[in-house]
Amino acid sequence: MKYCDNVNCDQPDEPLERISDYRVIDGAVICVGCDEAERDEIEWRDANAELAGTDAVNGILWAR
Repeated sequence: MKYCDNVNCDQPDEPLERISDYRVIDGAVICVGCDEAERDEIEWRDANAELAGTDAVNGILWAR
């Protein structure tokens, strides 16, 4: 049986029995839930990169 190698997995003790339950990425076994969460975070970060940059600049300017 395989288990998710993600240290932040919500269900690290749940065995991954079917091939459709996990993905192998760079040699690590990642459950589908962790993989989808990672992809969503990357997509959100890419979509909001411009906003994140302006927030940092605004924070610096307001700190003065």
